[in-house]
Amino acid sequence: MENIAAIRMENRKISAEVEGGMKELLTGIVQVRQTLNHVEAITASLQQLVNLSQLTETKKRS
Repeated sequence: MENIAAIRMENRKISAEVEGGMKELLTGIVQVRQTLNHVEAITASLQQLVNLSQLTETKKRS
């Protein structure tokens, strides 16, 4: 019975460690998604600036 109790305690310890690791991983995933959203927004803004610049250059040449 002592072995079973020891194994249960070890399993609980391992489960707690895994749960902590999963929480860290999920936090990391959320941060990556937020960063991706920021990158996409910056990319869209830069594309608009490039388009505006090209439009301005076209008008200057005309």
